[in-house]
Amino acid sequence: MINRYDRGSQLLTLWHALDAYREDCISGEEYDSQWDDICTVMAWLEEDLEQFDSVDAMIDYKERHGL
Repeated sequence: MINRYDRGSQLLTLWHALDAYREDCISGEEYDSQWDDICTVMAWLEEDLEQFDSVDAMIDYKERHGL
């Protein structure tokens, strides 16, 4: 079940959707490169999200980058 405050459930929901996309739309070896790119982007997003486990970390990041 998806939960607003549970990042794990949110990422799992995305992975389920991506798995369905893989099976239904880009199955086969000719799409392996595209699937690898999708998995790489998801890994980057998960890493980036770990940096923002606290509100203070997010505020600090935004201030350092002028956002």
